[in-house]
Amino acid sequence: MGDPRVERMHVGDSTFWSIGEVARTTGLTVKLIRHWSDIGVVHPAHRTPAGYRLYGTDALARLQLAQTLRGLGLGPAAVRDVLEREGSLAQVAATHVDALEAQIRTLRTQQAVLRSVTRRDTTAEGLITMTELARMSAAERRTVIHDFVTGALGGLDVPAYRRGLPAAAPDLPADPTDEQVDAWLELGELVRGPALRAGLRRMARYAAEHPAGESADGATGAGGRGTGHGPLAPAGGSRQAAGNRPGLTGRRLRGRHHRRHVDSDPAPALGRGPSGVLHACEVALNAVHTLVEAVEPGQFGLPTPCAEWDVRALLDHLVRENLLWSGLADGTPRSDSAADHLGDDHVAAFRAASRTARSAFGRPGMLEQRYGPAPGRRLVEQLTIEMLLHGWDLARALGRPFEGVGPLAEAALPVVAEIYGSLPRTAGGSFGPPQPVPEGASPLDRLAASLGRTVSGEDGSSAGLKPTGSVGS
Repeated sequence: MGDPRVERMHVGDSTFWSIGEVARTTGLTVKLIRHWSDIGVVHPAHRTPAGYRLYGTDALARLQLAQTLRGLGLGPAAVRDVLEREGSLAQVAATHVDALEAQIRTLRTQQAVLRSVTRRDTTAEGLITMTELARMSAAERRTVIHDFVTGALGGLDVPAYRRGLPAAAPDLPADPTDEQVDAWLELGELVRGPALRAGLRRMARYAAEHPAGESADGATGAGGRGTGHGPLAPAGGSRQAAGNRPGLTGRRLRGRHHRRHVDSDPAPALGRGPSGVLHACEVALNAVHTLVEAVEPGQFGLPTPCAEWDVRALLDHLVRENLLWSGLADGTPRSDSAADHLGDDHVAAFRAASRTARSAFGRPGMLEQRYGPAPGRRLVEQLTIEMLLHGWDLARALGRPFEGVGPLAEAALPVVAEIYGSLPRTAGGSFGPPQPVPEGASPLDRLAASLGRTVSGEDGSSAGLKPTGSVGS
């Protein structure tokens, strides 16, 4: 315990403590302090006439930092290396702050993993995979995406895919939120599984066999040699991300094994004739706009059928989807998914965003322009489906009817099956696994259930909804 007659000593303006006093002050054992002194983690500042060690204020700070570093899993040599970089108490404090911040980030990641496990009812094997994914460095995450793209594409001649997909892959910020960690976990699981890999390869093979030429306005499709948008469209699959949820969700537009144009496929479509899909989108946007206008700021905190989203977050998503799909249509994909898109006036924000989408979709030639292996009308259809589903979410949250979209929802059901039917979907995504519906459910409820929403009501209707009117209303 040191010299029992000396607990502290004053030399000039400095105070020194015995090893026993230091042990009581720090909560460390005398044995550990003596060991750390022997290996150079902490240095005695003075000795008593009898040769016992005395420690100064700097030593106390070093011991507390060493204890923190030890708690983070650093070995004695690593602790010593960190501490030897310091030359003053201020530098030790700064290093201590860095260590605590690292510990906090680690704990937050562990917390996000455990919350995700709780939501997903994950198996023991799934927990191991999720923990491994959560602990990856940025370089390791990029390697996962690179290996996925390389493995899926194989020897196919699709340079735009090889360049565009890794560049578009989301990554975690230095201090991710729970949603961002959960988004990465879901993405990591998807790219490690066979379903998304097989879907991407089918799309890339189609693109290689059907290279797109110049469109009417000079843009080159992603399936050719230009700089199109690629096959992984960012709508609907996941909301975290990534800043919100990372946009890699693998929207597969069915490619036949025949050598023919996608437009010649007998695929379901919204509306009839060239302007039919635009009218369908117009109906959906108008119906959602009516709901958006009904939202009062005091309702922003209400829960919605989208897990983790309140009404304000849902409104932000509705605005963002309009901006996202219009950006893709114009060839200028957006990268501000984590931004606040509502501002102080949610109604004006939605009105402006939907006007932007209408303008982009109405550009001459847009519906026939190639976006990877798909025509532009598919972009319009996907925004329409987003508006129908999230309009349903908003109506339920507000306890209001979602009027005027019944026939449109009926027409959208086969399109939903065509676009999303065989894609992998998870409970954490905004388009989750299909859910059962009561007998006699409305077309809108059936559409919502097919995209993962839980529908209630003895007559098949959802709470807060009433029978819908005609498309043109």
